[in-house]
Amino acid sequence: MDKQTSQQAWYHRYYTKAGANRNSLRANPEVLFQVLAMEAAVVRALRILEHDPKTARVFDVGCGGAGDIYQLLRIGYNPEMITGIDIQTDR
Repeated sequence: MDKQTSQQAWYHRYYTKAGANRNSLRANPEVLFQVLAMEAAVVRALRILEHDPKTARVFDVGCGGAGDIYQLLRIGYNPEMITGIDIQTDR
């Protein structure tokens, strides 16, 4: 089994066990609290870093569906200075 097939099999088992609505804001109310907690943590961390969001370079490893990148854009980071990469090729 090649690496990509192995990764796909792992995610298939994970989502089969966790259920299709595991990450659904609409269907799983607990996800809202996870999202809010994550956003609060990112904002707190960014306050500690004393840099200019317009010139800061960001490399998001494991960006998934780019939720954190979207948050950085909402905060005012320059989209041309942000790069995201994920192990799953469809992301």
